[in-house]
Amino acid sequence: MFQTRVAVADDDGSIHHFGFSFVEAQRIISGELDPNILVDVIGRVYNMSQVHQSSPNESNNKRVTVDIKDVAKTKMGITLWGSYADQIVNFVSKGSQGPVVIVCQFCKTKEYAGTRSLSYSMYATRILINSEVEEITQFHEGLLREDRNTSFNPVVGRALLTTSPIEAAFSGWALSPVDLLQNSGNGDVICVIAQVLQVNKEKGWY
Repeated sequence: MFQTRVAVADDDGSIHHFGFSFVEAQRIISGELDPNILVDVIGRVYNMSQVHQSSPNESNNKRVTVDIKDVAKTKMGITLWGSYADQIVNFVSKGSQGPVVIVCQFCKTKEYAGTRSLSYSMYATRILINSEVEEITQFHEGLLREDRNTSFNPVVGRALLTTSPIEAAFSGWALSPVDLLQNSGNGDVICVIAQVLQVNKEKGWY
């Protein structure tokens, strides 16, 4: 009764393929932006951490942090997990020459020890590395000569750094001593890792 018909249409150049909405790193670091809104950033990678993984058999627990400089030379860290970490690791493993420009779209802001940085958002974040898109090409063209000739030293060639499940679970959290609980106030968020010596069954909640 009904038939489906599919036809190839001409690409409309007025519609951006990715729809980037880049923000300056300084606005993220200063806390000016709403942390509940995902952001897009672009910058040159100047440093990359060692790869951390809590279990060699669980690639989703793999994480790596890249440090970038945006167009204003503001530095900021971006923590990537799972397949996103694999994407940057595989790229630098190929020994690419020249500056590495990365676009991270739909990232979320996180704060640790008073410092704000970016992390991936599951199923939303998109990463482009030295891709042939206009924004990355323009960023490359705007680099100063010293930036074009300065490469970063990735630590991909080193052995994988294995972290314990506890370290992986509390990654990004500032740990506090138990004594701090006695002086904490209402609304304080305190993260403590301790060994249970004994359970007092006679004492209820208080």
